[in-house]
Amino acid sequence: MKIKLHRHIFYFFTFLILVSCNNVKDLQPAGGEDVPDGVAQVLTNAYPRAKDITLKTVLKDKLWEARFSSDSTLFYVALNTNRVLRAYKLLSPTVPDSLQNTFSTLSIKGGTFSDFRQEDFAVNTRYYTAKYILNGTPYVVKWETNSQEGTYAGKHIYEVTVKPYFKFEYDIVRDEPEIQTIVPPAINNYIATLNLYLDQATGYVSDANKVSYYIIASDPFSMPNRPGNLLYDESNNLAVEYFAPNNQEFSSLSSFPTQVTKFVDNYEFASKMHFSSGFEKKTEAAAPFGMFFNREITQQFSNTEAFQVWLDRNGNIVDFLYTASLFV
Repeated sequence: MKIKLHRHIFYFFTFLILVSCNNVKDLQPAGGEDVPDGVAQVLTNAYPRAKDITLKTVLKDKLWEARFSSDSTLFYVALNTNRVLRAYKLLSPTVPDSLQNTFSTLSIKGGTFSDFRQEDFAVNTRYYTAKYILNGTPYVVKWETNSQEGTYAGKHIYEVTVKPYFKFEYDIVRDEPEIQTIVPPAINNYIATLNLYLDQATGYVSDANKVSYYIIASDPFSMPNRPGNLLYDESNNLAVEYFAPNNQEFSSLSSFPTQVTKFVDNYEFASKMHFSSGFEKKTEAAAPFGMFFNREITQQFSNTEAFQVWLDRNGNIVDFLYTASLFV
């Protein structure tokens, strides 16, 4: 249930947070789903001057999202009863020309940008994100930007990543309570059967409030440390086992089954790049096939782009990661 706290009741609401354990419940419409007091407390602790707050449930009793303004800046955050898990400043509906122009030399240029954000709480490095639609398919773009001394003095450095679309992401690391309360039991149980420890879980939340999880697990008692990087889809099915043993390695596209390679000519992320390597893994995951592509954009500043993709046995994309390193 959506709870909108208008300006004229915000100050009263803040007062209730301080003196009453029923502050949110008291404002619920009849028959609505209660938002725990702790959620509002977490929000106002992190943003004391927040106003015009809208709270929505993402995962019942586990995860919420909020939109509000603070000091004339719009924010969008994910939170639970313990802390703010991810926070974005909502900067504008469009992306500045300076960042759009970083796509001018990329293989994936030609799309449209919207929903320009900056990740909050970053200290030394600025992280910007936007929605990017290319040929009707939505993606998330992230720019990591900084400056560098020396050879590239005066140049802006951009690390660009593009991933399947999500409305927000959040990270949970080992020993934080959310490892048990938010990460589905099926995932925790599978990690335990592998005799691994769950080090970090990144949740990717869709517009429909469905969550897929990227898992980093390890065995600290093995030498060298045995990694267990996994992707679970929105139904908690194992989608990709990134470090499963290779059953067969391929040095050319022609070595793959036809149904796996047919997407290359028609998929903009791969069609303009050079095939580097690939493999078929021995795994129970949905995606046994992996391919790696890259392209040198310019030699002068070593501008490069790369594309990693994991496919199922029918040649459907299960996961991918596009990256570009740019000096402009």
